[in-house]
Amino acid sequence: MGSLFAHDVDGATGRIGNQSSARNSGTDTALTYIFERSSAQGGAASGAVLGAATGGAATTAAAPPDAQNDAVGTLLAAARLPPMPPLLAKPNSPFQPQPAQFYLGPAGAGAPMHYHGDAFNVLAHGRKRWWLFPPDAANFSTVPASQWVREAVPDLCGRCERRELELRHCPLTLTQEAGDLLFVPRDWGHAVLNLQPAVGYAVEFDSPWSRSST
Repeated sequence: MGSLFAHDVDGATGRIGNQSSARNSGTDTALTYIFERSSAQGGAASGAVLGAATGGAATTAAAPPDAQNDAVGTLLAAARLPPMPPLLAKPNSPFQPQPAQFYLGPAGAGAPMHYHGDAFNVLAHGRKRWWLFPPDAANFSTVPASQWVREAVPDLCGRCERRELELRHCPLTLTQEAGDLLFVPRDWGHAVLNLQPAVGYAVEFDSPWSRSST
């Protein structure tokens, strides 16, 4: 994490997570997103829009509290996030990246089950648990990730172990460690839960194979 000590990350993500969840009606801890501005938004990539998500889609905050701005700025300046994969960084690449989505949140924050286009997910600090489903078993959920893990995962895993479900309905699970890059293919469903305070970013992108399938 460069010049940023782990306890600084833990403290900042805790403060931001608590303030974000206060702006939401859900009871589960919020995950905070910083969306890179695209040229269509009329700002440079260094400009950030702060957002929060609990059980559903992220919502942006037009005027976040100064404390959040300071914490976010400190994290992004010091975290030294791993670089974007070379294929996405090359000019005129057939892989066309969308604006990056930076995120940070305390342990217990996460994203509910959802799916989207091809994406790279880079974790700079912390640990995250992933549950992935193939496209024909993917879905969108408004149930917060922590609630889904508490209430649904034990029964789901038990039924999978007893072979009561088709294999496609049984999730692939993994733990992402700091420094890991995870590729999630287009339309694969996934839910994510922070096991520790986490900082990282995700980049969705258009690829030759995804364009040929639309």
